[in-house]
Amino acid sequence: LFSRKEGTAGVLSSETRVEILKGVAEALSHLHAAGAVHRDVKAANVLLTSDFTAMLGDFGLLRLLKDENQVTLTMTAAGTPGYTAPEVIFTRKPTNKVDVYSYGVLALEVACGRRVIDLSSEITDERVLVEWVWSKHENGALMEALDPQMEVGGLEGHGEVNNTTWRCVLHIALKCCHPTPEARPEMQEVLHTLQHGVVLPLETSRPPYPGSYVLHYHGLCDESNSTTSPSSYSSGLYTSSSSGSRNTTSTS
Repeated sequence: LFSRKEGTAGVLSSETRVEILKGVAEALSHLHAAGAVHRDVKAANVLLTSDFTAMLGDFGLLRLLKDENQVTLTMTAAGTPGYTAPEVIFTRKPTNKVDVYSYGVLALEVACGRRVIDLSSEITDERVLVEWVWSKHENGALMEALDPQMEVGGLEGHGEVNNTTWRCVLHIALKCCHPTPEARPEMQEVLHTLQHGVVLPLETSRPPYPGSYVLHYHGLCDESNSTTSPSSYSSGLYTSSSSGSRNTTSTS
């Protein structure tokens, strides 16, 4: 995604990016069906074979769920800054909606060719990828968020099918990044949407942060932590897991 140096293999094609997202969605769909949560979905953990088939790797933070209403308490807000669902820092309990949020961020990263957090940006609203894409959508310029380095060359180069496919990707990605866990789709729905190119309806503006509601999601927290703010979610105050070396090429 970020190979911009001369002599590198080049930019991932539009078709390859879509297939990678489908592959990761399928992997997570199977994982969730087995009652497990990955908890660290990110570009660095998407491994690619020589023909760019996507595989989800690094299961060091994986947790098994007994059922939807009984999840294992974890001692730290595991995950990677920028990819971690907002409720994790407060609840410390994994649900499959945590993976859905991380997948949404990954999908935006693949579509836009931008890092999830870019503190070097002089414009505050452009530092967090999710917030930047929402601002594009609110201004009626969502498709301008697509990576201009893709071979399709921006909107002018998009065919009718390609244009619809990428709008589908951006819409489902933002729905996955909804700040309220229950509003996010299941991974099976995400996979079906991508496979059939369905453009799901999207709110005209970014949904508000749920405040104290998210802390009481399935009764996971007590009253003592009932105050939240947007800055709490996007400041990157999450525990980052260490990553080992990889012999397989990663998406990042």
